[in-house]
Amino acid sequence: MGDLVFITGVPGFIGKRVASWALRRPGEAVLLVQARFREAAEKFVAAERTLGAPARATILEGDITKPGLGLTREVLADVRARVTLGVHLAAAYDLALPREVGIKINVEGTHNVLDALGGAPQLKRIGYFSTTAISGDRTGPFRESDYDLGQKPKNGYEETKFLAEGVVRERWHRVPVVIFRPTIVVGDSRTGEAEKIDGPYYAFQMIERGLQLVAASSRAKFHLVPVDFVVRAMTTILEREDAAGKVFHLADPAPVTFDEFIDIACTAFGKRTPVLRLPPGLLGPVFKLPGAAKLTGVPEQSFAYTKYPVEYPCENTLAALAGTGVECPRFAEYATKLIRYYQEHLKKEATAGPRW
Repeated sequence: MGDLVFITGVPGFIGKRVASWALRRPGEAVLLVQARFREAAEKFVAAERTLGAPARATILEGDITKPGLGLTREVLADVRARVTLGVHLAAAYDLALPREVGIKINVEGTHNVLDALGGAPQLKRIGYFSTTAISGDRTGPFRESDYDLGQKPKNGYEETKFLAEGVVRERWHRVPVVIFRPTIVVGDSRTGEAEKIDGPYYAFQMIERGLQLVAASSRAKFHLVPVDFVVRAMTTILEREDAAGKVFHLADPAPVTFDEFIDIACTAFGKRTPVLRLPPGLLGPVFKLPGAAKLTGVPEQSFAYTKYPVEYPCENTLAALAGTGVECPRFAEYATKLIRYYQEHLKKEATAGPRW
């Protein structure tokens, strides 16, 4: 008969790929989508059908910010009676996220998902997508076993995701949740596919505009991970019966530094590497000036991450993936593909300037 996999966050960039995995397993994939995304979700499912996805797909209009996920009692009761696996991806991601918005979506939304699925009679596990960014201003190693070490959030996004993970941890004794903390997710390492300008792509804008000759110098690690690895690692680990109650960092175990990232990206663009590197503390004030983000393509909130030398050991993940063939590729191996896709598909967005 197979599993019923309940997924939030479709048709998001990661959500679609998780749904694709669910649609290729025996059973049913139930996709909770906002009404405004229903048409996109239907097109996605139709495309998966043409590729031979065998599982039944059910699209439910709902809202994680509402009790019962905005579903009728009858529909929610049916889901609860049959759900075996859950994946909670839906969240507000924006480094300039207003706190009240983050509380409603990230924190209250997580409460509502756990209320809806917790205690379901056939539930095996729920995969919850947290983020390594909950480490805030912490420096040094931030391990999978770490949570509240007295760190302070750098922005509202980090704060509300920290609080949301706290909601999950409070219910670990009652609900079988697996916490996944990805680092910065970039495009597909095989095709370069990405959906928007964000994170490291701001640096691509800077290089594209020829502004890389003077750059911040930082030996801090730049924690990047391609979306295809994130999804393969998450879905592989979620299948494990011993995964519940654990945290898994979905991270590159050998990440590049910020300096190495810039050099690799410059080479992939065919541009000169920086001729002058300044400490982030000296260059940082430039990004606070009016119009700096529009000129450079790098928002102040993004630049701030160059100043925090933090490590994300991933022992749990490496142990769980041992022998599966699922490994994180090195950035240098797929940088050219990311940049080619950026130039061919995202550059129009880039020339319009940042979204903040």
